[in-house]
Amino acid sequence: MGPVKGFTQNAQCGASTSNEACISEYHADRVAIWKRYYDTMQLKSPGTYCILEHFAANSEEIELANYGMLLWGNNTFNFQEASMGFLPNSNFEGFLHTVRGWSNPHLVSYMESHDEERLMYKNLQFGNTSNSAHNVRDLNIALRRIELTAGFFYTAPGPKMLWQFGELGYDFSINRCVDGTINNNCRLDNKPIRWDYQNVIQRKRLYDIYASLNKLRFHPWYKDVFIANNINLTRSFSGAFKSMTVRSATDSSILCVVGNFDVTPQTGSFTFPVAGTWYDYLNGGTFTATGTAQNMTLQPGEYHVYLNRNLINAVTTPVTNNNTPGSQLLASVYPNPAQPNSILDIDVPQTGKSAGGFTE
Repeated sequence: MGPVKGFTQNAQCGASTSNEACISEYHADRVAIWKRYYDTMQLKSPGTYCILEHFAANSEEIELANYGMLLWGNNTFNFQEASMGFLPNSNFEGFLHTVRGWSNPHLVSYMESHDEERLMYKNLQFGNTSNSAHNVRDLNIALRRIELTAGFFYTAPGPKMLWQFGELGYDFSINRCVDGTINNNCRLDNKPIRWDYQNVIQRKRLYDIYASLNKLRFHPWYKDVFIANNINLTRSFSGAFKSMTVRSATDSSILCVVGNFDVTPQTGSFTFPVAGTWYDYLNGGTFTATGTAQNMTLQPGEYHVYLNRNLINAVTTPVTNNNTPGSQLLASVYPNPAQPNSILDIDVPQTGKSAGGFTE
């Protein structure tokens, strides 16, 4: 529901709705109103979700979250900066409930929404171009940058809001007019529906990445990592080389994410919490950890989601070479994970016959 800050009878804010500072302060009467609403919802339909577009004082949101309600968490600006390759404002830690001091993972965070500009539009129009080999405004590289942000966003605890077609890299501005121009007055205009994006192999790969990350959130081995209250989470989001570790209370399931948000190669130090073999969930392969600090060199836009338990879920749709726009891997399989009717496409990058479209 939203916006819900207006559910207050505090006369000190005056009749005007423009007194945002006052309206956003903690209001005990508003908390009491929403607790009554929530109690009634649970009485009439036990287990009902109550999701509030609140954006009020953190102390008030904590009280409502502790009572069982979920609240929106806007972190669009910082994710946009990270995706575009601009580092000074790329720390997106605000999307974590632990950073806000919440005990419960009831923060419904999002990178884009009905009120915020699309990440892909920002990448293509305003992305970092300082490295011609990794130009964020190139379509394929821009899509890989969305993968990079999603690798961190969907591996964090708590519910997430995915705006429509974000999983395919929707790149039409929120302010696009029907005639194709961009104007702030056109925010509510109809936007093109692009089902054809599913036929673009690089966009299909992004879709597979989103699907795989969400499957991980529901897997019996790892689902508790995303919903339990007693989660151990550490992160380093301030620089180009970002990392995050999320572990269950028993340490039976641990995931680690590393990524380079710069447009040039970066070397960072990362310590896996347990020595031994770690499994690259999205790309396949393994990494041998010592349990102590290890240097890792990542290409621009490169990222990895490592698990301490082996789940076979490597995404094999084409990967764009980070340093050569337009280059691809030799082959792709779709749908992925492989099905009996999966198609193997082989791309021969030279004049001659291409053996594509074989079905196994």
